[in-house]
Amino acid sequence: MSDVAIQQKRLITTLIINGVCALAAVAGIVGGMAFHIGWMNWLFGAALMVGFGAQIWLIAGFLKGRGA
Repeated sequence: MSDVAIQQKRLITTLIINGVCALAAVAGIVGGMAFHIGWMNWLFGAALMVGFGAQIWLIAGFLKGRGA
């Protein structure tokens, strides 16, 4: 597989993960703040960490492809 195809696959994977995490984060913040469900605050935090982790994974793939 070429480098462009690998990076495109990483991008699509990152977009899907971030989309799911965004939905989970919205559900977590609404549940935690509006309905006072305590564990939903943890869901919000976990969704943020996983989403940011996916973006870091994407950027690390770019750097690895450049030989840095």
